[in-house]
Amino acid sequence: MVLANRGTLEQTRSCLQELKGLVTPKSDGSPSPSNRLNPRSPSGGRTWWKKLTWPLDQDRAEELLRELESHKTSINLLLATRNVFDFRELHTEVNSLASKQGRREILVWLKPGKIDSHEIHLEKRSMREEETCDWMTRSDIWKTWVEGGSKSQDGHRRLLWIHGIPGAGKTILASFLIDAIANNCQSKGYSYYYCSYQRGQDETRPFLQWVLADLCNQCDPFIPQELLNLYEKHRGSVRNVLIDDLLKCLIAVTRWFPHQVCIAVDAVDESSRPRNHFLKVLTTIGTDPDFDHVSLVLISRDEQDIRAAVEALPPLGKITSFLETGIDMIDSLELSDEPAIQDLLQNLPDTVFDTYERLIVERIPHADGRNEHNRTFARTALALICSNSSEIPSADVLVEASLFNVPRGLAHAFDIKRLERILGCLIKVTKLNRRPASVFTRDDDANNRVRVAPAHYTVKEYLFAPNTAKGPAKDFALTNLKTQILELEVVFNGLLQFGNNRPRGQNQPTRYEEYCLRMTEKALESRRALIVREQSIWEAVFPCLKPNSLHLDALRNVAIRQAFPKWAKLNALFRTEKGAVLPSRQETSILVSLLTLNWPELAAVYLKQIAPDDRAALWADTFIMSPEAGGRNAAANPARDRTTILRLCVARRRIDFLEHFLEAGADFAHESRVLFDALREPYAPVDVDAGGTTGQLLKMVLQRGADPNPPGCLYTPLQEAVRHLEERWVQSLLLEHADPNAVGDPKGEHPYGLEEEEDWYDHHPLEICRSTRPPWQDKPDKKHDFDIEDQVEHARLRVEALLFQFGATEPEPEPESESETEPEPADDSHPDRVVIMID
Repeated sequence: MVLANRGTLEQTRSCLQELKGLVTPKSDGSPSPSNRLNPRSPSGGRTWWKKLTWPLDQDRAEELLRELESHKTSINLLLATRNVFDFRELHTEVNSLASKQGRREILVWLKPGKIDSHEIHLEKRSMREEETCDWMTRSDIWKTWVEGGSKSQDGHRRLLWIHGIPGAGKTILASFLIDAIANNCQSKGYSYYYCSYQRGQDETRPFLQWVLADLCNQCDPFIPQELLNLYEKHRGSVRNVLIDDLLKCLIAVTRWFPHQVCIAVDAVDESSRPRNHFLKVLTTIGTDPDFDHVSLVLISRDEQDIRAAVEALPPLGKITSFLETGIDMIDSLELSDEPAIQDLLQNLPDTVFDTYERLIVERIPHADGRNEHNRTFARTALALICSNSSEIPSADVLVEASLFNVPRGLAHAFDIKRLERILGCLIKVTKLNRRPASVFTRDDDANNRVRVAPAHYTVKEYLFAPNTAKGPAKDFALTNLKTQILELEVVFNGLLQFGNNRPRGQNQPTRYEEYCLRMTEKALESRRALIVREQSIWEAVFPCLKPNSLHLDALRNVAIRQAFPKWAKLNALFRTEKGAVLPSRQETSILVSLLTLNWPELAAVYLKQIAPDDRAALWADTFIMSPEAGGRNAAANPARDRTTILRLCVARRRIDFLEHFLEAGADFAHESRVLFDALREPYAPVDVDAGGTTGQLLKMVLQRGADPNPPGCLYTPLQEAVRHLEERWVQSLLLEHADPNAVGDPKGEHPYGLEEEEDWYDHHPLEICRSTRPPWQDKPDKKHDFDIEDQVEHARLRVEALLFQFGATEPEPEPESESETEPEPADDSHPDRVVIMID
């Protein structure tokens, strides 16, 4: 096209030059009018000659014009073609950018939330000792598996199961094998997934989503059409995609790779039960002919359902290769010199478990419901003493705790002796060497000098065994989750009964009440997720957070408050003897407690339990907190006047709480001072984000109705934002219609109730912008990559431009005072001036 373009242009130029020669006189000079009319003059002769010979040149000129018209068409066609090519290149580039953006969106949509096997792998790899796992990769089994398995009758197949006992090092081996796979595949065409019991979920869908997204990311820019179709159909939520459809996508993406794709799955046994769906998907990938190009290795404990799923596979062509890793054998060698003991332990459970089952069924029968209180008492006691985290200090505490769900009117009939009679040889009662520790002054007695424990560790094993939940003693079967829930139900409900069951005349909390204080204190720190998840627990927690709860009155001195710091915080919120005023609604005080405990997740749960009309009343409920409630951060409790939960949330800079409040319907239409709460100490307590939190707060409260021009104040929020030269703050205020020319009310109040005044209060925002020295300019601990003065000037120019952009006008110069006005001259130099004399 370029050569054709050049040829056409040359021909066109040649035509134009020839045509010019035909129509242009050859003389360089311009003839005078007389010469033009005189044929005898030289120039006049040439002109007459031209006229005489023109009929002979006219045909050639017309031919040249036709040729030029043809070239014109060609040139226009070439230009149009070039424009099309340019447009196509631009279109291709735009499509490429759009394709990359769409691809990223699909992978974000596909990946399971809060799961990152890459991060887990780095953690597991760091725990590995060098040269401790390479024995596996040297084996023929492994080498054959990597290549896709042997096709011979007795060969190893492409599904490999590595299993071992708990603690044998399976996950460390898995991390090594994953690295070996990555090296073999040159980081293309492999993936891995770490299951975890902590997620408490069926891992089927997260596994498929992660592996599919991981492999798609490796074959950039390819996305299988099957996945694109699913994305268009289920863009709202990937959870609506069928498992079979995800498997079809996995087939499509694995076939893109030119070599065998290798996938490793660790801790299959940690997927929540039942695992039949997960195992079905894994064995399908490992045996179905559609996945012949995929090698799969599973690592887990040797559990019954996993073994059954593997052994049920077809014996020919699709058989799974079992690998006894050798880890179990190495681990068991430690007991090889005690074969008799090992044999005994292997044969003991059936007989002992049967014995425990008979004891429970015969000693604590249902008796058609007539024995239910004894069963409840015994069941709670067994769960607490078998728990790893209950920390029951003594027998008297266990008895009180075990009365949970026993009618209070019958409580006097239950004691340690009754517990021994009911449970018999399932428990043992032993003496304590020392009196249990206590932060309260108390006298010793017999009951707190003994403790109760399972008679043998096999009692605990029996109660936690899965089969126990299927037998006649299933009401006593335990799981870790079940015991943790029970513990928290016991201690928080114990706080609700605080002071109700003490011996007559006793003022000090009982040992059981102290135990409840201590365990709930720990739970507020370390068991938050469980509390938020379980309704039976948080229903008991919320009443405990009220400021007038009886258990808070027990924190009478410094030593006791130091032992229970979280409860001490709540105790300090509303000390009426120090001028505090309680909210009129209990819901408000509970939210203040949750804010003090930094617990937004539970606040979100609590807000959902409140009726919409009651929620609306919360936002206007006012209170005054104790002086010490704010701690050392002055911005946490900005003023000793009445405030609201919304203002407190803003003052404490808790965006996480604020998001939940706004979702529950809160707004700031009636909070005239909330912008000042957001702007007070805007970099406190630590300037970790250069004022970003303050900027986010301003935007949130402004978008939910806060007045950007609050009346009756010495200065405006915009003046304060400009004083800091913070462009984001200024823009947020101006976007919500803050007046760019407004100054404070000289007769107004200081927004923080202070007496001091500063000269910028009555200055126009432009004047403040041009003269301010922002507080961050002089921070001694601030490190700058460039000159701070340049940074300040750049900020000053940007803020000034923003003010002008939103309508700021130059402030009028202040009028000169009358005493400073110069006298007018005596002569009448101003003839237009009229002087009026008033007699």
